[in-house]
Amino acid sequence: MINSTSLSEITILHSKLFQQFPELRFGFSTKKGGVSHIPYGLNLSYMVGDDPNHVDENRERFF
Repeated sequence: MINSTSLSEITILHSKLFQQFPELRFGFSTKKGGVSHIPYGLNLSYMVGDDPNHVDENRERFF
């Protein structure tokens, strides 16, 4: 089962399968709420050609 949490503009998806491991912080991000231009959105990777400054800001928002 997948649940979601919204933090302002950002949505983080959580799986109940990982709740049995309280020491593990786990979630899936979506593209919604990022500062990067389409198609990157909330891109968190420096390896896909996105502006590194946008990636820094996206990581700050997500983490």
